Amino acid sequence: MTTTLPSRTADRIAAGNSRPVTLEAFWDALSAFDWGFEFSDDHGVWTAGRTRLEELRSQATISDQHFILFEGFRRHHDARNYSRPNPPALPERPLPVLNHTREQAVQP
Repeated sequence: MTTTLPSRTADRIAAGNSRPVTLEAFWDALSAFDWGFEFSDDHGVWTAGRTRLEELRSQATISDQHFILFEGFRRHHDARNYSRPNPPALPERPLPVLNHTREQAVQP
């Protein structure tokens, strides 16, 4: 089974402009994003929010875990912004991946 990436993501990867986004950094970006931008009276805020949402949506194609984080935030904020009772909880922030060996971790 092949996965089709959105054209912007595929173009970035082909051009070598794709930077890896860790799950922790992606969670931070999702947490900082203004999910209520669509309700702004300022067209500039709306345009910037729409552009940023598309960037985040594109980054959600990096891995299944990125997609799960994006969908968790989207569902939470959709429910919250539309005043639905009991919005789903936000996903927990992923733990950082340590890049060292077990021996290095246990040394004093």
